[in-house]
Amino acid sequence: EEAHKSPQAVSPNVIYARTLIQKGIKRHILQVNE
Repeated sequence: EEAHKSPQAVSPNVIYARTLIQKGIKRHILQVNE
C-alpha cells in the first residue's frame, strides 16, 4: 500500500538513489576502459 501513496514523497529519494547508481556505473565503466 506504500506504493499507492503520493509519488512526490518518494521521488526525491528515488532520484538520489538513481544518481548514486549512475555515478557508480560511470566510475566502473571508466575503470574498465582504462
